[in-house]
Amino acid sequence: MKVSGGGKGGFGTKFIKLGFCSCVMAQTEQEAYGRANHNIPYFMSEFLNFHPRKHDQMQVLDALKEGAKRVLMCKGRRWGGTDLTSAISITYAAQNPGARIGVFGPGWDELDIWFGEHFYPHLERSTIQGSIVEQLKRSCKFSNGAKIVGKICSKTSHGKRGRGFDLLIFTEAAFIMDTEMHIVRLGKLDNPDAIEIQESSPNGMNHFSTSFNDPDFVSFKFPSILNPKVSKIELAKERGKMTKLEAAQELDAEFIDDSTAPFPQKLIDHAIETSGIDRWWVEREKEGYYIAGLDLGRKRDKSVLFIWKVERGGNLQGVLIKQMDYNPDDPRFWSKVIDSTEFLCKQFRVQILNVDCTGLGDKVVLDMKLQFADNQIDTRVNGFNFTYASKNKWEGLMNQFSLKFERYKVHFPFDMEFVKQLKLIRFNSEKALFESIGKSPDRVMAAALGALATPLISNCSYSKANEAVKPSQDTEGQTIVSYGGLA
Repeated sequence: MKVSGGGKGGFGTKFIKLGFCSCVMAQTEQEAYGRANHNIPYFMSEFLNFHPRKHDQMQVLDALKEGAKRVLMCKGRRWGGTDLTSAISITYAAQNPGARIGVFGPGWDELDIWFGEHFYPHLERSTIQGSIVEQLKRSCKFSNGAKIVGKICSKTSHGKRGRGFDLLIFTEAAFIMDTEMHIVRLGKLDNPDAIEIQESSPNGMNHFSTSFNDPDFVSFKFPSILNPKVSKIELAKERGKMTKLEAAQELDAEFIDDSTAPFPQKLIDHAIETSGIDRWWVEREKEGYYIAGLDLGRKRDKSVLFIWKVERGGNLQGVLIKQMDYNPDDPRFWSKVIDSTEFLCKQFRVQILNVDCTGLGDKVVLDMKLQFADNQIDTRVNGFNFTYASKNKWEGLMNQFSLKFERYKVHFPFDMEFVKQLKLIRFNSEKALFESIGKSPDRVMAAALGALATPLISNCSYSKANEAVKPSQDTEGQTIVSYGGLA
């Protein structure tokens, strides 16, 4: 990391004095200023009350101290990568007056977690709160002129490049699309000394895995077990609830090949990139034809409602995900699920609602139909039974949903849980069925149920590769015969 050598080159005096605390009173103020000016762990410990772990987090700070310009942290869940990068951003801002720091995430939720659950709690525990001159939800400016701003990596987001960032932090970097990552990096062309830090759990074999093996990066792999705050007993319980592949990726920070998955990363990226919105709606914002799917949860599952807006050409734009955690101690739980579904169906004027009615769902679906009829809700409720044929055959749920991805008919804003569930679905050739290699894919099932209600259109093609081609010659007054799109 490029740092100043002390005095005027690092902190502004005003920045430090506002938060000077008794823990350094044994030294002279000048010694404390000089040390905090260039010593990253010292500043974090004394002024942020954040103590980086010596056995793993200090390795990252040592790499920055030695001048690394590109650092990558491939880590397991709950390792503490977001906590570390948010502390690094504050330290860099303090040690470099006027610095511009950009924090980039795949979606707004990830940025809100970075700022709301890590960055601002660091400042609240710190002794430098008096140096904040401007504080917004996703940006912060300090009295020494340094500024930290958050942006999402999507086509709808502005100001991702050409802003001269001195430090770029990518949170959940593996879930950012390749094309958007490239656009942000263009800002380094005229600022080669800018520092780039990526932190994320793995997400298949994409740009993140490529960067991990790139010699230009100083790369680290940190499994969840390295965090001493993580309970080994609870970790073992979670591992027991996961498949080997899921545990390897989520807990051990291993890269899993997803090239043969029914929902490969390229198709997911295209669906997110072509989305007309960059975050989920909470209410109907546009008139249109809406369809929905409801997956009813049991035990550890969740009940999820997924609403699609049907657009021209049979395209589906995801607009809302409503999750309802199962509560076995609440006798009115299923009534609340029905009430919530009724409210959203009425608000969005949903035309067709497909509901999982396997097992327990039979009674819920029957009650839902009666309640919708009593309250004059103009939504047709269809029960859907999950069987081998309905899930796995050509006309089955998962296969038809994957075909919509292949034909580029599906579009939705980034949602990490939805993406992870899509990536965890595999086709088992021995059993000849689709199955999840992780926990129940409730969001995927709800989305697929809703997509099944897409109205038929007359100009559909079997795939994007053999889409019907319009004849280029003037055909007025002539008879045209077409076979499979070939005139």
